[in-house]
Amino acid sequence: MALVLRVAVTVLAALHCVCATSTNALILRPNLLETKQVIYPHQPVYFELQTEPDQPYEVKLSYRATTPSLFKLRIVDAVDAHERIHRKNMRRVLNTEKTFVRGVAGKVFFVEVSMEVEGISYRLTQDEMNMRRTEFDILLEEVVLEVLPRSAVSLIAVAIGLLAFMLVCVYPRVVRLLTSSVHGSTPSKLN
Repeated sequence: MALVLRVAVTVLAALHCVCATSTNALILRPNLLETKQVIYPHQPVYFELQTEPDQPYEVKLSYRATTPSLFKLRIVDAVDAHERIHRKNMRRVLNTEKTFVRGVAGKVFFVEVSMEVEGISYRLTQDEMNMRRTEFDILLEEVVLEVLPRSAVSLIAVAIGLLAFMLVCVYPRVVRLLTSSVHGSTPSKLN
């Protein structure tokens, strides 16, 4: 009985290892921020992208500026994920990285996130720095009009509303105050 139990546990552990290595990608859903993801240097992490056909998306990654690291994002499909073809479509801006993808019907896309340690440390050895874990946040965001992230649309609408309010309400009053001071009348006579 113990031998059967031991064999069963061994088979289950082997199946778990096979399944874990083939489906280790976290699913990124549109417009939902995944926080506190962990990565180690030279150990890429994969995220499956849930995209709609013909919908453009932007994949954004941000990390703490206190952890100097070089992140790379690479969009791959299910075939590329196994072949590991390296493409240079990375862009670096401060402590964020971003790349774009368009959904295709019947295709599953992944984003490969890789990280390398940058800089030197007076407290850590090079080996300790190469084992340093780094946390990051990642977001798959829908893009509107092929350019604007969906989160920026509401901000732009508020800015346009404030500008319209200023043009309608504030600007005429300021013009009256300025023209009245030029002609010598006081602001109290305007009311």
